[in-house]
Amino acid sequence: MNVWSLLVCAMLVLIGCQNSPSNTAAPVAAEASVPQVTEVPGAPRSPVAEKAEVMSDIEEARVRELLASWLEAQNEGDFEGYAELYAERFYGIRRSGERIRRFDREGWLADRQRMFQMPMQVEAKDVQITSSPHMAVVIFEQTWGSGTYQDVGRKQLVVVRDVASLRLAREEMLDSVVVAPSEETGGYGLSDVAFLLQAGAHRYVVLDAQPGTMAWDWAAPEIVRFETTALAEVVYARVPERLRAYQGSAVTLYGAHGVSCQAQLGQIFLHSRASPTFGAQADWEGQGHEGNPPTEEAEIARWTFEMGVPIVVARVEGTDCADKGAIWARSQAVATPVVVYEPLALSKAVREAVLASFEGLTPWREEQRAFKAELPALKQKWMYYDGAKPVVTAFRSPSGHTFANVVAHAGQGCGGYEGLLWILFERQADASWKVVSDTAARQSYFHPATAIDLDASGHPVFVGSDHDGQEMIYRRQGENYKQATRLTIMDYACRC
Repeated sequence: MNVWSLLVCAMLVLIGCQNSPSNTAAPVAAEASVPQVTEVPGAPRSPVAEKAEVMSDIEEARVRELLASWLEAQNEGDFEGYAELYAERFYGIRRSGERIRRFDREGWLADRQRMFQMPMQVEAKDVQITSSPHMAVVIFEQTWGSGTYQDVGRKQLVVVRDVASLRLAREEMLDSVVVAPSEETGGYGLSDVAFLLQAGAHRYVVLDAQPGTMAWDWAAPEIVRFETTALAEVVYARVPERLRAYQGSAVTLYGAHGVSCQAQLGQIFLHSRASPTFGAQADWEGQGHEGNPPTEEAEIARWTFEMGVPIVVARVEGTDCADKGAIWARSQAVATPVVVYEPLALSKAVREAVLASFEGLTPWREEQRAFKAELPALKQKWMYYDGAKPVVTAFRSPSGHTFANVVAHAGQGCGGYEGLLWILFERQADASWKVVSDTAARQSYFHPATAIDLDASGHPVFVGSDHDGQEMIYRRQGENYKQATRLTIMDYACRC
């Protein structure tokens, strides 16, 4: 993500977090095709955008002072000084490994106050700061440790003006890895399993989920779905040889029940997704409080493209592949047959057995105790709080090898209760259910859409998504399944 990108993000996040009329995100606008734009990345800003920039940017030196105070307060155990750094309107997302919690200001400080009871060490490196007149965005790699625990990940802070001072309006751990010995999690690509995306009227196969930071030449980005998606055609001469070879190649698209259709790969594009704030979307539509006219489509597309995480995709050619429920793709040059695990409707008795195994796990009982401590008057199980119900999805191979995936999520956080737990089970010969997900800890969602054995190993690969719609692949490593690949959707919205 480059500096220009973060600057645009800063302005739009400020609009959304500080001026949203409600806590509910605006409805997603209907999909529409937009004519190809001619403006190129790096071109001068439009007169509309220039008109809005009437104040000087927040000084980087002041932002660095705030960051230094934030680090010092935590390392010195100064909770009062720490709390003073946060704006009244605040939204925070905490990640530890795959555990995610969301808070408003009151909930965030209550959660953090418990952490201040133990000495902690917080470090920030590779700090990048991008300023606009109203706000600044800070991204850095954070190392957080207390006692024997330590995690590392990218953190984002959004800094806003608060009278004469600067305050934190948003804090999010973009990713987090608990420091521990790790294993390789497998490859990605058309020779194995490749994601399939829908953008506008076309489908695209993801050739490279992590293209890195290399310089790309591309045509002007085009909006293909108003709120979140933009595409930019890659100049063919600059496409790496390893990806260029896929253009024109034959692929097979697979759905939940096996082969969906045969197709060819056409033009190569960069694809990017980002979710704006409610206020930013209103401003784009000309309904913002400042009364500016609607934002030019080229500016919206450029923001979406550069504020997301670009990936390399190829358009699927051939009308035979329309609307057939395809989920993933593979090169037809691969001879190894694919064994599809069919979706399985569990009987009531088997479903109850799976849930009984789920409720017997230590993390489930820990969540139940936390639920009782927070809401002592309620006598129910935490996973049924506020009308929630656990979701059980099962898959079975032709030989009878069976897996069950359980997702429980109750509450919304933001100062109130929120509990979540995801577990993948494998059925044993004695009809018991064994945990085979990476850990039995409380984690973010994973909803598998399909399970396939790609190499006759008897260990299927699961393709699906998390609760934010981010596509994911889980593979078996040792005795457990671990996340191997994820397509990121950058989310700048204020959810509380």
